[in-house]
Amino acid sequence: MLNEGNSEWRDNFIAASPDGVEILDASSAQDIVSGWTPEDDTRSDHVYRYFSARNQAQWMNTEDGKSASKGYVKAMSVAAAAFIVCLCGAALALIFKAGWPVGLLIFGAGLLICYACLMIGRYRYEHAREAARAASDLGHARGGEVSSRWLRDLDLQNLIEINRAQMKVYQELTTRQAKIASHSCWAATVCGFAMLVTGAFISLRVATDPAAQVVVGSLTVIGTGVSAYIGKTFFAAQKLAMDQLNLYYRQPLVTSYVLQAERLTNRLEEGSSKQHDMVEGVVKRVLAAARNAYEGGQIKRSDDEEASARE
Repeated sequence: MLNEGNSEWRDNFIAASPDGVEILDASSAQDIVSGWTPEDDTRSDHVYRYFSARNQAQWMNTEDGKSASKGYVKAMSVAAAAFIVCLCGAALALIFKAGWPVGLLIFGAGLLICYACLMIGRYRYEHAREAARAASDLGHARGGEVSSRWLRDLDLQNLIEINRAQMKVYQELTTRQAKIASHSCWAATVCGFAMLVTGAFISLRVATDPAAQVVVGSLTVIGTGVSAYIGKTFFAAQKLAMDQLNLYYRQPLVTSYVLQAERLTNRLEEGSSKQHDMVEGVVKRVLAAARNAYEGGQIKRSDDEEASARE
């Protein structure tokens, strides 16, 4: 796990204190454990570039940060253009005496498109930020309070604790993504339903000209379809996040099997043939359990997709 080029730094830290690596603070331990070197500070492919207390602004200068910012700016530009177009369309509808219901519906459809562009841009930008934050938190999980003990003690129990800290970071990231997707899905659904009701009311009660009724009905169908597509997109993102959480919830059971197997093997005499055979069998079964825990979610997802396709 350690960068071999950092062995001299690590030895200097250890030699500086009679207690060895206990001298490491969180930042220094993070650097050593993640294999960070001074030249890595400007690399765009290193885990340390992400959000932390001392380089939060630096992420904006990386390729990921610039790409996320440009994507958000493009989304806002498209939203602004859609707003201008819908405003002009509503004005033209009034000028050419198409009726205020048509102008109002055109304006509402434009606002829906603006909202969709802003929500998609925000979702992508926040996704990039949360991924960056998760990578930084992962570095702190490696190099925080448990870093010195991890560098000194690499037994199974200690490694499981480190793994649990890392999994907590990913679980928080997935939960935040699921919340964003859920809220966006509900918002798109409500907007689509409101546009459908408004368009139907205008077509049946307000608009008297047949041409106006056709225009209003067409715009209503288009707006409702766009809302449904946006809602479906965010629903798919939420479903994927929930599948990832299901994989996370399976991990404690797998960990309990691993710990129980370790306790059983420790009772055997060290160096005996029975212990060797038992350890080999435990390793095979642990790997099989981990594979089943992962493939279970993949199989369930495939079954759900096949059922949806049949429907």
